[in-house]
Amino acid sequence: MVKIKIGSGEERDIKDAEAHWINDQISNRRKDKQPVCVKITFINEGPVKDLILLSKDCQKVGYETHQMNTQEEKIYDLWEKHRLDEADFSGGNLVAFLKQLSNLL
Repeated sequence: MVKIKIGSGEERDIKDAEAHWINDQISNRRKDKQPVCVKITFINEGPVKDLILLSKDCQKVGYETHQMNTQEEKIYDLWEKHRLDEADFSGGNLVAFLKQLSNLL
């Protein structure tokens, strides 16, 4: 199971995270001068057990890091490739990441 949460909004399964919802969530937060925190949570998704990806504007307090396996490293590399670890990523970056993520799971 893979979930996505943007800001303090609802959490969705990534299969239910349509491009227009993602773009609306991000653009509305930026328009209101709010931080854009994207949290992707992986729970027992094949070799990916308990991975959490957080964008730059998320508070990282309370999250433990662990040694990533090969599959988790590939996912994190894809996260970085789409600049989701930087503050100025776009909704398009996130949508592209999610589309390519399915190839890794």
